[in-house]
Amino acid sequence: LRKSMTVIIHGTFAKDCSWYQPGGDFHKYIRTKVYPDVYSKKSDFFKWSGRYAVTEVGRRRIWRQAAKKLLAWVKAHPATTLRLIAHSHGNTVVNMATEMGMQACTLIQLSPSVRKDILPDMPRVSSDVFFNIHSTIDLIVKIDRGSQTYQGTSVAWAERRRKISWFGHSDSHDPRKWATKKIPAFVRSVCP
Repeated sequence: LRKSMTVIIHGTFAKDCSWYQPGGDFHKYIRTKVYPDVYSKKSDFFKWSGRYAVTEVGRRRIWRQAAKKLLAWVKAHPATTLRLIAHSHGNTVVNMATEMGMQACTLIQLSPSVRKDILPDMPRVSSDVFFNIHSTIDLIVKIDRGSQTYQGTSVAWAERRRKISWFGHSDSHDPRKWATKKIPAFVRSVCP
């Protein structure tokens, strides 16, 4: 059992991207500047299909399968304190996993495409806080018909927001922007 662990989770279409994987630029930044306990084994780091479906029913099925996979992965890699950093629909996967019973200390959501009916299950987030790091304008989220924040939902009270840039979907996992906007201190304010 690990004392603490941080896991980085990609979004749709990003399974083969390097930024979140051990050795990738964002992963290295998190390991050296934010959370040294970020999961770093190249042999079995968490990833999901990242597939996209045209229908909402198909997309929800993909997210549900990914949430089950995340739940199983976390059970196989237990930690007393768990922090989850997810990008885009990786957050949808995380939210569904909390609905399925996954416990975490905090969630760090990067450019989430918020679905008002797929929310984090806050009784399973022990710090009672989750972070939302996003740009002012995110066309990917707009095209997806999501919201950029949880305002107007039952979990809005737990959301701590920080705008990282004016425009962009991937800026939320850009190490330079994290440094400029002092995101490390912001997210370490809970579950240090």
